[in-house]
Amino acid sequence: MTATGRDVVHRVLRVMVDLAACTALCALTILGATALATDRSTLTGQLVPVTGETSRSVDLAVPFAKNSANLADAARLQLDELGAALAGERLAPYDVGVYGHTDASGAAAYNLTLSQARAQAVVRYLVERFGFEAARFRHDGYGEERLLEGLDPNDAAHRRVEIVVFAPLTRTPAAAEGADVFGTDSVDFDQEESDDASGQEGTGYQPIQ
Repeated sequence: MTATGRDVVHRVLRVMVDLAACTALCALTILGATALATDRSTLTGQLVPVTGETSRSVDLAVPFAKNSANLADAARLQLDELGAALAGERLAPYDVGVYGHTDASGAAAYNLTLSQARAQAVVRYLVERFGFEAARFRHDGYGEERLLEGLDPNDAAHRRVEIVVFAPLTRTPAAAEGADVFGTDSVDFDQEESDDASGQEGTGYQPIQ
């Protein structure tokens, strides 16, 4: 193959990779009736508080493996955009809250625990990937307690991760050095899954599609 031919092949492959990345991001843009920001520029614009505001939030589609708090590949792609936004000059001064939500299918207690573990997984990824101070983050999960208004309780749009930015709290020296925001009681959700004909997970949680 000539040098010109190899150059053409390389350019075609580069375009294919770029298109694949764009497709993955665009697929996360809308989930149900909830508009979901994806790229770092959009996230920055939506999360930077304006004059008079103390905080701002945005809902993200962050896919996980079924019945698990393990991040799917598409989740890492989305979180890389979020991390880049949080590392930017406009959002760097703010602390960050990460809150998991589920729909109302299945057992409420399980949904609550799983949403907490998934929020924890998001924070862990951001801290390890971008080197953020762990003390910058708060995380929690609410299960099905905070469903979006106007939607069926089992609608997929409820399955989301809420990101909130707010003015930082006063931190102690120990916290500034990196407190353990992950805790030691992580729950292992990697269990055998049922073949429920309804498509729900055996424990009642439906993953983000």
